[in-house]
Order: sequence, then C-alpha cells, then structure tokens
Amino acid sequence: MAKSASDAVLDGSLDIIATCTKLIVCSSQPTTYTEANATYALADIVIDGTDFTKANGDTNGRKVTIGAQSSVLIDTSGTAAHVALVITSAWSAFLTLTGGYEALFTYVTFASVLFGTLGGVAIFVLRRRRPDVPRPYRALGYPLVPALYVLGSFALVWNTLVERPTASVAGLGLVALGLPAYFYWSRSGR
Repeated sequence: MAKSASDAVLDGSLDIIATCTKLIVCSSQPTTYTEANATYALADIVIDGTDFTKANGDTNGRKVTIGAQSSVLIDTSGTAAHVALVITSAWSAFLTLTGGYEALFTYVTFASVLFGTLGGVAIFVLRRRRPDVPRPYRALGYPLVPALYVLGSFALVWNTLVERPTASVAGLGLVALGLPAYFYWSRSGR
C-alpha cells in the first residue's frame, strides 16, 4: 500500500518550521507538545528560523537540519533516561575528541553482535525446551539459516576477541555496568 502527501502539506510544514522560536530537546519521542515540554524535556533552546537549513543532498528542500547550538543547559534532575543520555553523550564526546571514537565503535559493535548471536542461539534453545509453544512467526530456512547466522556472528565475535581483546573486554565491561540497574529495577517492579 502506497502512502502519499500533497506537496502543499509538505511545503506548508516547512513554512511552520521556519517560524519556530523554541526547540525542546527530548529524551524520548513525545506524542504531544505538552508531553515533550513536561515529561521528556532535557533542554529548551531559543532558536530562529534561520537556524534551519536544507539537509545535505536534498533537492526539494523538505528535509531540514538545525544548526549546532552552544551553551545549552541540560536538565539532569529528571528520570534515569535523562541521566543516561547525558552520561552517554559526555562519554561519546570525550572519546570522539580524544581520538578514541574507534574504540567506542568497537565496544558498541562487539556488544551488539554478541547479543545478536545470543538471540540466534535462543531460537534453538527455545525450540528444544518449549516445543509446544505456538510460534506465529517461524525463522526462514530453520534450522540452516539461523545456524549459519549464529556461526557467522560467532566468527565475528571471536575475531574481535582475538584481534582487539582490550576493546572487547571493555565493551563487555560497559554492558556489565548496566547489570546492577537492571537487577534493581527488575526486582522493585519499577
């Protein structure tokens, strides 16, 4: 099913954006202005319509970017998501500025591929332990395709462990730092 919107609607929204005077930085995607302002707001920034420019490579002007803002105060008194976002941003900025972005990329990629591999293994474990559970979606080409995925992903994980052991262990350490918070919130029912 194709969806379309008229040019007038798309161009009209750009006219509205051009008159904006306030930008609210949010920790999650809000559904209303009130929710953005009251629940997820991290910062309020006074802006001008000239802060918006046409996105790179866009020929029709319907994608816009906002210029970098400086001296923005971020509210860290909110939820854990607020604090996590600020800490992650600060750490990422530090690694980027000190030339350690490659290490950050290795940490994240290693952990992501590792958990993807574990997800593939879970298909086999759950099918063996709980064969009677209805499965509304079946893995394509089971068991061959999931097995190839697990083997390929495991090869990437193993290669990273061998080639970059320090970064791999650091990536696991960053994941492990989240375990106390996980256990706290899973036990307290929050």
